[in-house]
Amino acid sequence: MNILGVNNIRDLETDRACGKLTLAVRLGRTAAVRLGAGLAIAAFATVPAVALLEQQWILLLPLIGFPVSLWVLHDIRVKTGRELNPVLARTGLVLALYGLLMTAALLLAR
Repeated sequence: MNILGVNNIRDLETDRACGKLTLAVRLGRTAAVRLGAGLAIAAFATVPAVALLEQQWILLLPLIGFPVSLWVLHDIRVKTGRELNPVLARTGLVLALYGLLMTAALLLAR
């Protein structure tokens, strides 16, 4: 969702100008950024909850990607248009890092 969200925030002005009704256009920039932040934070917030419930501290491994996620969230707030192209790539990196670390944590917790 966040890759699509960053893409839509990046293209917000051109989409609005040509009449595309993306979620970012419908919500507005501020709400679209908040939605993306909420989704990213929710993904990382579930990690300690699951680790605590399972009492498997290795399940905290995906939190390694949290600082990169904060960097992405900061840039989404302050950058616009083409400036968001590298942020879009970093959003994909966060997704891949989270997925790989979660997979490794789940395999190690077996």
